Amino acid sequence: MWAAELAWCEGLIAQDGRNNSAWGWRWYLRMARPDAEGAAAPNSEIEYALNEIHRIPHNLSAWNYLRGVLRASSLPRAPLLPVLAPYMAGAAVDLPPHNVEDTASWPARTAPVSKNTPTPVAPALEFLADALVEMGKKTDAALVFAQLANEADQMRAAYWTMRRGECYAP
Repeated sequence: MWAAELAWCEGLIAQDGRNNSAWGWRWYLRMARPDAEGAAAPNSEIEYALNEIHRIPHNLSAWNYLRGVLRASSLPRAPLLPVLAPYMAGAAVDLPPHNVEDTASWPARTAPVSKNTPTPVAPALEFLADALVEMGKKTDAALVFAQLANEADQMRAAYWTMRRGECYAP
């Protein structure tokens, strides 16, 4: 029964990758329901989210799903930065160095980012800033939060300014 539900849900996401309700149902099926397989083995869910991000880079549902899987699994963001780097082109800071072995198993973008996809992608910058905070690089994170507030996501400028301020809090 659960396999049929998952197939149906994946069909909905394939039709409309921004269908937040379908993403929420996938979360239940793969992460939240009793005996959910994704909760015990999150790599498949991370891979699924990455593939959807590669398909629709500005898809906030996929970015939020990825963040949720990492949070629920207590996994760091930094190892995913290299595969998400194409969406961070133009970030206020350079990406931290990485170990190639950390990213070898994750799906990478196979084609250049379309000219119709402006970069940096705001959710990618948020992901980068949060990774930098996790790594203790709060000064760099503050620069990325400022970029979000002033350029990439001005609609939520007050929120990004607040997040920037948190980088300087004791």
